[in-house]
Amino acid sequence: MRKIIQIQPLPASPNGASLIGVCALCDDGRIWLHDTGEESAWRCLPEIPGPTSAASASEKPPQAGKRWLPEDDEQLATLWCQQRFDVERIAKQMQRSDGAIVSRLVRLDFYGDRDEVREENQRRRRTATAVTHSPTETHADPLQVHETS
Repeated sequence: MRKIIQIQPLPASPNGASLIGVCALCDDGRIWLHDTGEESAWRCLPEIPGPTSAASASEKPPQAGKRWLPEDDEQLATLWCQQRFDVERIAKQMQRSDGAIVSRLVRLDFYGDRDEVREENQRRRRTATAVTHSPTETHADPLQVHETS
């Protein structure tokens, strides 16, 4: 059996002198209307469609919101520290958002705050761009790019 959670009179005029009906919100989330001018029973109002969950779910990475396991932390440490991938590449590989990767690097005490991670990420992206745009230069360490004046 339904329980009425809230009931609201529907005035016909702004001063509330007369009523055209009563609206009731029930515990099942449905809204019911009773027209005072008719002797009919209560009728359920149609639901208002909400945002489609399929569209919003497809925008999120598959691992979004899921618990980080110790193996995930190890993979993140390897990709960030040893392979020196940028945040976007790690996020894509680990199927998480960029923000999740940044936050986890802070939580694992690799950096003091998110801004430090973002600064390092920008350095890595500039380094990767410089390496890919200068094929004639050779470096002992391809991840180290030396600026020339």
